Amino acid sequence: MKYIDSQLLNGEHIVRVIPISKRAVFIEAGLMFLPFLVLVTVLYVIETGLLGAAYVQQFLFDYSDGKVDITNQQAAIVTGLLFALFVKLVTGKPIIELLLTSLFAIVVVPAFIITKLYGNERALTNMRLIQKTGIIRTEFWDNTIERIQKSIYSQSIMGKLFNYGEVVVTDARGTEHALSLVEKPAEITKLLNAQAGRSSFTKSPLEEVLLPEDPIRHELNDEATAKPQMISDNKPDN
Repeated sequence: MKYIDSQLLNGEHIVRVIPISKRAVFIEAGLMFLPFLVLVTVLYVIETGLLGAAYVQQFLFDYSDGKVDITNQQAAIVTGLLFALFVKLVTGKPIIELLLTSLFAIVVVPAFIITKLYGNERALTNMRLIQKTGIIRTEFWDNTIERIQKSIYSQSIMGKLFNYGEVVVTDARGTEHALSLVEKPAEITKLLNAQAGRSSFTKSPLEEVLLPEDPIRHELNDEATAKPQMISDNKPDN
């Protein structure tokens, strides 16, 4: 939190750090890298003729009654063309584009992990919600607690399994700001909603969010407020 610490105002302090989920970062990185692994596997199978090529070779031989007898290498080329056609029909993109994208993931995935883990700082202070993103190019966003109206969160299937998700904060003007890959999003959302619209953070998270209100205390306070006080003009006897 070095960057956020340097941006704090006089009298401002961090109440709660909003961490990014490390599990979520590696899961997202894995999903980015998955197409590359799939393509490498498919191309390996096609090249060696262990699966696709052998099947095509046998199919052509049987279908032509032995008139078409091609080698494994030729069958591999036919299989590759069929696979490329299949990819084109399913995705609408040529296979070379998907291959280049997957190869690009070799560079992008490590950069994604480093940027997410070391380029993100998010915290709730007694005055503001603050976020800093980026390492080389830094972007800073903040909003006062008073202007935050509500917060909601959403989770994917993987997010529900590993307890991470996206928290969307809405301010008084209706502008939304998303905090992605938030660890324990339900807890963070509850904390933000408890402080929405206040001029400052007046209670600790434990007092305001995690502890239930005491109905007996409120009842006594309400009775004391509603009951008129009797003022006596009698002076004490000397």
